[in-house]
Amino acid sequence: SQNNDDFRAIAPFSNAILSILSSVDETTNLPSDCLMQMTGSSNRQIRDAAFKALNMVGDKNSNVVLILTDQLNSDDPEIRKSAIEKLGDMGESAVSAIPLLQKQKEEKGIDFAIFKIIDSLSPGKEYDHDILLRSIEYKHGVDKSRMEKILELGVPEEKVIMKLAEMSATRYGYSSSNPVDVLTSFREKAVLALPILRSNYVIRDNGILIRPAPHLIAKIIKSTQPDSDVSVKTLLSMMECGNEPIINASVDAIITRGGSYDDIATKLANNAIGNNEIMNRAATGKLKDLKSNAIAALPILKRHEFTKEDRPLISRVNGAINAILKSINDDSKISINELLSFMEMKDKNFTINAADATARISGSYDAAALKLAKLADNQDEIIRDDAIWALRRLKGNAKAALPGLKNIIPRSEDHKTGIGYAIKEIETGEIKPIAEVKGR
Repeated sequence: SQNNDDFRAIAPFSNAILSILSSVDETTNLPSDCLMQMTGSSNRQIRDAAFKALNMVGDKNSNVVLILTDQLNSDDPEIRKSAIEKLGDMGESAVSAIPLLQKQKEEKGIDFAIFKIIDSLSPGKEYDHDILLRSIEYKHGVDKSRMEKILELGVPEEKVIMKLAEMSATRYGYSSSNPVDVLTSFREKAVLALPILRSNYVIRDNGILIRPAPHLIAKIIKSTQPDSDVSVKTLLSMMECGNEPIINASVDAIITRGGSYDDIATKLANNAIGNNEIMNRAATGKLKDLKSNAIAALPILKRHEFTKEDRPLISRVNGAINAILKSINDDSKISINELLSFMEMKDKNFTINAADATARISGSYDAAALKLAKLADNQDEIIRDDAIWALRRLKGNAKAALPGLKNIIPRSEDHKTGIGYAIKEIETGEIKPIAEVKGR
């Protein structure tokens, strides 16, 4: 037959053809192109015999693999199925076909064929690492038995780790087949994957697309040792994931490596003032936990440009600022002027907490009282009212404000009343020991 389209036409002669093919040996002078043609027969027996004959006449391995991989794209499901089985049976000779088999992952028998090929390989021989790495891809996750096999075959752990990290973007798997879960088995070596895991982790303004699982990333970070091959810069970038366990693990790992709280606070502050609610919530929560260790965040948090529509974001940022101000003590590295600047941010809590922080650093409320006396005469009504409110709360501790308050010319009747009450409460109020000031 000169026609390769339909071998059913020669069905009456199939027994004769099979008889001829079965008699082929190494000495048979039979053109290989004739045998290749018959490998496309719709008759399975003829296909099998043709492949066997091809091997017998010396046209082995590469040409047979090429024929079979070409048949993976056949319209005939029987031919595709036969090609998959044949490639699996060829074992080591078909290792180059693994990437093409992976593309046919919906076909039955693909995984078993790849397993047979990998299982036939021998340690000590040279194989293409990239092809072997492709073999660990299993549906939605990782085939751990193949992974263990290619490690035995000499594929470096570092390459396997990077492959698993890349897979985390498209394969999620279930429990133990999840690429990131498998990564955790490499313990501290898995930190090599962190930059790729970070790039695969997507946060959206309207929520979070968890890719890959954050609790597993946190587990990898926690496994790091002081001498692990991961930089502070990488760990800081992991804090952009907007996930509390990841942030906590990253902070601990950074400090273990001698990183600074200032770098941590700066990164968190920049995450907090962005317009992403997920990052805002996670960053401000950690800043509250860090308290006075997060002083470097204050100038950045103060610069936020949220609008009235961003009330939840503003509320969380303000909460972080107040938590930091309340925790400032006499050894905190922040200037008095920086603290006093928070009294002009139109927030009563900032005003009083900044005054208390100033007293704890300087040992006196005088600087805060003098600043508040000036602000009590400010043109902005909110700033003015906040200052008077704070002075009344400070009572006898704000005596340094009295001269300034008494020289103010009231702007309104309410202003006059407020100043009057402030003066009275300062003159008659108790003086509270600074040591007892724990934040309000």
